[in-house]
Amino acid sequence: MALISSDETSMYVLLETKGEDSLLYTKDGTVDYLNNPANKLKTGNWKACFFIVATASLERLAYYGMSSNLLLYFTGELDQHSATASRNLSNWTGACYITPLFGAFLADGYIGKYWTIASSSILYAIVSPLKLF
Repeated sequence: MALISSDETSMYVLLETKGEDSLLYTKDGTVDYLNNPANKLKTGNWKACFFIVATASLERLAYYGMSSNLLLYFTGELDQHSATASRNLSNWTGACYITPLFGAFLADGYIGKYWTIASSSILYAIVSPLKLF
């Protein structure tokens, strides 16, 4: 009977643990919000789908609700000329379409997708009621 050295034992334990980890963690490189490997049992399965779909739907509802009435508000309440009101509406529309690119840059480069979605949703929830005043 041959004696097993500590190096061989630690290598066996390492391989055994790695095999168990492959069943527990995802293999595609996904991580959780703390940059740890994502646990298959605790992530996925459409857990965040409702939050993302609800946020996107409410954002589109707010955009189309504002844009349909904004030209009338510029010309009526602010008494702007139609060319100025049209330019301001185009600037607002452009800002609405360029800000997601800024958010994507922050998410991919600095903050991370989870914190970007959470912080922008919180900011949206805080700022939206202020528009009523």
